[in-house]
Amino acid sequence: MARTIVLQRLTASARTRAELEKALDRKNVPTDVAQRVLDRMEDVGLVDDAAYAAAFVESRSRRAGWSGRSMRKWLSDRGVDRETVAMAVAELQPDAELATAVAFVRKRWSRQRGLDEGVRRRRLLAALARRGYSADLAHRAMTIVAEEEEES
Repeated sequence: MARTIVLQRLTASARTRAELEKALDRKNVPTDVAQRVLDRMEDVGLVDDAAYAAAFVESRSRRAGWSGRSMRKWLSDRGVDRETVAMAVAELQPDAELATAVAFVRKRWSRQRGLDEGVRRRRLLAALARRGYSADLAHRAMTIVAEEEEES
């Protein structure tokens, strides 16, 4: 039964070990049985928090424009241990966070051309804040995109 529950959850999408432990606990699977099943799933590579964290960081930084801080919190909330989270987020290049913020602003900047400049900036700064960027980094990204706009 525990194996079936885990496999069903993994079929839907990748999960952390902690998420699977919670699912098994909700189904009243004995702890020792749950641990054996999850250990086996780790042995065969179906549950791998490090791979999960690395894929998540890659995906969210590239496609969704999340900050390292937001990714760390999200992964921690899903039960990935601090060391694994730190290693996954450390894989980002040093300037990657600024580059990701700039790419996000560029994409949104062009969509909001008809708006007043102040409204445009406030909306973009708020969007960056929701993604976990510091005010300083958000302002730097906005400045870079605004200067590019002026040059063209």
